[in-house]
Amino acid sequence: MSLDLVTRRLSEEKSSIVKTVFNKACHLLDHTPRFRLFTLHGHSHLSELFRILEIILKGGVVLTERQLYLLSLAICTHDLGMAVGLTKMDLEEISEGRGGVPDPSNFENFIRDVHHEIISYYFRNDLNFLTSLGVTIADLGIIAEIGECHRKVQLQQKSGDVRALGALLRVIDELDVGPNRAPASLLESNHHDMDPVSKWHWFKHSITEEWAEGHNVEFRNGSHSTQIIFSVAVRPTRAESIGYWITQVVRPIRKALSADESQAIIMEVFRVKISVERSDSLSRANGLGGQWAKMEEDVLTHGRKVILVVDDDAQRLQDVFFPLLEDYHVKCIPSVKTAFQFLDSVHVDLAVVDLQMPTEDFWTEDQVDNSRMTGFRFAEDLRKNYPAVKICILTGSKHPISAEAQAGVDLFLRKPIDPFSLKERLVALIEKD
Repeated sequence: MSLDLVTRRLSEEKSSIVKTVFNKACHLLDHTPRFRLFTLHGHSHLSELFRILEIILKGGVVLTERQLYLLSLAICTHDLGMAVGLTKMDLEEISEGRGGVPDPSNFENFIRDVHHEIISYYFRNDLNFLTSLGVTIADLGIIAEIGECHRKVQLQQKSGDVRALGALLRVIDELDVGPNRAPASLLESNHHDMDPVSKWHWFKHSITEEWAEGHNVEFRNGSHSTQIIFSVAVRPTRAESIGYWITQVVRPIRKALSADESQAIIMEVFRVKISVERSDSLSRANGLGGQWAKMEEDVLTHGRKVILVVDDDAQRLQDVFFPLLEDYHVKCIPSVKTAFQFLDSVHVDLAVVDLQMPTEDFWTEDQVDNSRMTGFRFAEDLRKNYPAVKICILTGSKHPISAEAQAGVDLFLRKPIDPFSLKERLVALIEKD
């Protein structure tokens, strides 16, 4: 067990503390009535985090005994905000500035969003248990702060061990992408009861290979630093969806490494570069077919006709497409590359495409008139490679567009547009014929 491999590096007293807190955390997270259909956060998740930590330690990250002790306790407790009992007063305090106490229908989403911020509420409730083990009050504050760093917190605003160990925790947590926290047997028996978001996450985890040294984890030694390379490999039901799923697994890890600056902090403090790569060569279709093929199709389409929205500002457009969500699966994608991967993986009925988008090296700037006509070039390739997909250009551009260019798509609309008018036009197009 990786927990034992890690705690062997600690004194007997500190090892005993970590193991006791680990067992208590597993019990709380495995038996909480919340998040019944969310990916597992108890024993499976925590055990995998210690296994990933062991890989990183083997790869060259050197921690003092105190750092390893603090990080181990932060790993054990970082998700306990999801299981802690909260009084009405606690909820009022937590929700201050967030629109008030959430109603019951939104409670799980609310706790999921803020659980990293309320670890201290668990420490407050279980203070006697923790201090009786020998955890000091000062250390509890540091452990809670490291635990908060596993998501959203600006790491560069932290300092000392909190900054360094918080960066490690964020990366380790994001690297838990494999099947241990989404057992196939549970997915098979429960997927009909899952909400679409949970089902998507369970499926993604279930088809992603776990990390194994010499297979998809590589150590490279340099003269001034070492490198640990994690190569993502997936096993979906169809070869066509491999690219899409690899992208979905890689993106949050790269965000943790680059956008959240964890990679730079770890390199600065420990002289080890952690990176993630795509492994198309290791990825294969799993050949299961049957129920699993139907499940993947349902995960990608929600069992409805699919409208693909391709816009580099896609998140802002979600309200515009809200009236369509009752009857259609609307997939908003901000990237041309990811949009093509999605088109490879699932049948799309209608593509709604912005006119002005970055080319992402698919075409030269001359070919898309300095990005002003990317949408038409995308539509041209779409028509050639996916002829069954209907195409709408939806643009906020004020530039005049020739009738000849507009004739290359099924519908041409300009922003802003009333959401219900948009629904009427798109439904007429998608249901035509």
